[in-house]
Amino acid sequence: ANEPAGFTYKLAACPDLNMLPVGRLDPNAIKLLNLFPNPTSNALTSNYTNSPVLRENRKAFDARLDVNFTQKDQVFYRFSYVDDPQFIPSIFGGVADGGGFYQGNQTALAQQSALVWNHVISPTTVNNARAGLNYLHTTRNIPEATNLSDLPGQFGILGIPQQKENGGLPAFGINGLQTLGGNAFLPSDEVSSTIQLNDDFTKIYGKHTFKMGIEWQHVKFSTLQPPWSRGQFNFDGTYTDIPNVGGGNTGRAQFLLSPE
Repeated sequence: ANEPAGFTYKLAACPDLNMLPVGRLDPNAIKLLNLFPNPTSNALTSNYTNSPVLRENRKAFDARLDVNFTQKDQVFYRFSYVDDPQFIPSIFGGVADGGGFYQGNQTALAQQSALVWNHVISPTTVNNARAGLNYLHTTRNIPEATNLSDLPGQFGILGIPQQKENGGLPAFGINGLQTLGGNAFLPSDEVSSTIQLNDDFTKIYGKHTFKMGIEWQHVKFSTLQPPWSRGQFNFDGTYTDIPNVGGGNTGRAQFLLSPE
């Protein structure tokens, strides 16, 4: 929740101690805390709920071609295509974000091809050859990824690379609060492909059927997921808790205090 400038923070165990001096409150920290939305309930903790809209624009089709070249040779080809871009909203959205790795703007392009040739060598001998390709390309990023106006710099955070797909705030882990900013390992760009070749040979000899075949696969997976490309800052209250006691949930105090 938002905290006004100049407020004091008191630990329940020491009501007259550990007050934050107004003169040491970091204005950039206050600006960042003001990105948190207002509570939706009067509870002290877990006091914000949200039900944002998920957007999806799926396009898909399948096509198949069958050709009988002769009575002994039949071929078919199938192609499947799915384009499934989505926006999976984070709890805060926008600059505040607060989402996980599987939230934000996503694309998913899938293609699948299959080519099959059935050849009848004789009434008792058949050969079946197949070739297939599976391809999937997915991308994922935070809502403000294309905003290269140096959002971190507007909050006094310097040195965050403002490059393509790397816009938005770093992640701020503040004890007692939902993570603020963008998730780690985003942007994510993943490509997987599988090429498969099969050949099955069938021979009928009297009352017996003999089958043999081969299978070859080439599986490839490549990924680009730069770790913490926007940085991450954690404030767990280590330097503001009561010594040898802890559990004071004072991450906000550590976040707000300007070091002397």
